[in-house]
Amino acid sequence: MPSLRRISAFACCTRFRSGNTYRSAFTLAELITAIFTLAAFTAAVVPAVASFQRRSAQAASMQNLHQWGAALSLSLADGDDRLPLPGDASHLGELRAWYNRLPPYIGEKTYANLLLQHPEQLRERPLWINPGAPAHEAKSSPVRSAHFFYAMNRSLGSLDSDSFRVGELPHAETTLFMAETNGASPACDLRDIRAYFGSGNPQNDPANSANILFCDGHVELLSRTEFTRAMGNESHAPRVALSP
Repeated sequence: MPSLRRISAFACCTRFRSGNTYRSAFTLAELITAIFTLAAFTAAVVPAVASFQRRSAQAASMQNLHQWGAALSLSLADGDDRLPLPGDASHLGELRAWYNRLPPYIGEKTYANLLLQHPEQLRERPLWINPGAPAHEAKSSPVRSAHFFYAMNRSLGSLDSDSFRVGELPHAETTLFMAETNGASPACDLRDIRAYFGSGNPQNDPANSANILFCDGHVELLSRTEFTRAMGNESHAPRVALSP
């Protein structure tokens, strides 16, 4: 007489029987229910994952700007409280420009050194890459020509004049020093900022946000609405300003 264990195992491996016919373990209704359940689960999880990825990238880019802020503070202490110059793409060897003056203070090579001698490293140095930018933009950025994911406020000086002292700025806490961009210029204004953090277009969606480093060294996440207010010269004091 077969044991109960064998009978139980045999029953588990066979299809259900009804009269003289066999039927599948799942009915069509059950299969449809499972598909709809999986679809609902996916619809709930995918946006949550995307939101988590955006928050992580935003935090990483903010950390990059904190690093640039630390370099700025050390540079000011070492340079008579003077800001570096914004520079431009035609003067990448200018030592007073931020991309050459600041990196050594935090153990990085200057941009001129990287571009001329180690161009392949520009894509490998997290400090120069905004993790919030789409992956294809970071990977396709030119290796042997200037490309900046962060840029300095071009209103803070020019190569033809001395830079400002931080003490000369009436509102250093609201004066933009550096922002997230994506282009060939190391200098920017408010229209150049790329607000990658949000679900809309980074160039014009008012709900999208970008990290901003201010001249007093603090970093904030601001929406494009704040930039629009500053550009529109509204009567109330803007959260971010270009002019000293």
